[in-house]
Amino acid sequence: MRGRGPMMGKDPKELEAMREQQKRNQMLRTKAEGHKNLAELYASQDKIDEAVAELKKILALSEQADVKEVDRLSKQLGQVYMEMAELYMKKDRFEDAKKVLTEGADKMKGTQPELAARLFLNLGNLLRKKGAPEEAEKAFKKSIEISAGELDKGPAKK
Repeated sequence: MRGRGPMMGKDPKELEAMREQQKRNQMLRTKAEGHKNLAELYASQDKIDEAVAELKKILALSEQADVKEVDRLSKQLGQVYMEMAELYMKKDRFEDAKKVLTEGADKMKGTQPELAARLFLNLGNLLRKKGAPEEAEKAFKKSIEISAGELDKGPAKK
């Protein structure tokens, strides 16, 4: 006996719309990968502004994806924020790195709290290294707060 797949019983127009969205998501992923590769190339050539510009294009592309795709990409988007901050730090652009980490953490805390906590942790480390212990403390506490909130929810349900 064969099982019913997710496409069984769907309206043909709905099926076509789903296929089109899948194609669009695949093209968005391919385009994002191209921007990622360009960012890596530019970073290897010490072209930091160009590398960051390519990473920002990935973030913009994520806004064009459907909700399911954005959820799937969230972990990668968190990594994009971290990479941008690292690139800025290579050029001692502390304020830019701080801004990127804060922006990423704020955007991720609703959908990917574990990534938001990690971004706040990285922000705290950055602030500590730059001699801003009070700000570092706030960032570390924010990371702990987000992590504790998630742990208090209990084990993830499958």
